[in-house]
Amino acid sequence: MHIGLIIKDYAIGEKFSKNGIPTKSGAEFHAEHHAKALIALGHKVTIFAKKRSFSAKSTEVIDGVHLVRLHEPFRGGELFLRLMTTHRDIDTFYILGRPAFAVWAILYSRVFHKPATLALTGIAESFDPHESWRNRVFTKCSQYLAISRAIQSSFVERSGIFKEKVIVQPQGLDTVHYAQVTDAQKRKLRKEHRLPEDALVLLFCARVVLNKGTDTLETAWSESMQNFHRHGCLSSAAGKRICCKRCSSFPRHLETALWS
Repeated sequence: MHIGLIIKDYAIGEKFSKNGIPTKSGAEFHAEHHAKALIALGHKVTIFAKKRSFSAKSTEVIDGVHLVRLHEPFRGGELFLRLMTTHRDIDTFYILGRPAFAVWAILYSRVFHKPATLALTGIAESFDPHESWRNRVFTKCSQYLAISRAIQSSFVERSGIFKEKVIVQPQGLDTVHYAQVTDAQKRKLRKEHRLPEDALVLLFCARVVLNKGTDTLETAWSESMQNFHRHGCLSSAAGKRICCKRCSSFPRHLETALWS
């Protein structure tokens, strides 16, 4: 089977952007892992993404994954043309997020009766089909993938998609890749981050922006302040670790972050 995987950005080539945000996002890791797993099963995978720079190749093969970079300002038109010509053998589409040009793959899939799956990994990515014609096209996929019941509900309630079309596939971790931490190692890490041994520690792994759940973190932080005398928050953001001091409110604790 030939699978067309559509994502906004893939293999940009820079580790960090100028503002310090990692250019390789969680969605790109998602696409990379899925593509390699599908290839290992004997399938062919072609990824369609934006062409971000003049020097980037329009097409190349990276670790067995065929990559097509679409040119602005007509990425959607180029994608549709490729699907009608050079990539007409694609059997199904897997769309990560909602890149604007992906709607042309969905329209193509409708005309030629090929399945298309849209995967969203956050409630903030749900959409209102009444806001734009593109959003209405996003409601025409064959099926949808959500990583939680809450995201499934957002598909149903905000986007008006039938619940039966939304598959819930919870995220998980392969514990083989994560070694057990000893008490001695825990004490060492607490000492490095100047955290008392009896302090409650909240760990937040994401960019410090609202659509990554900082509102939930703020609530958890406030509750911990009420119930625990000693507490701290560790946040992995933009590729760096932040050790946050105890303070009266979440916004203030961001301002007093200590970069390690």
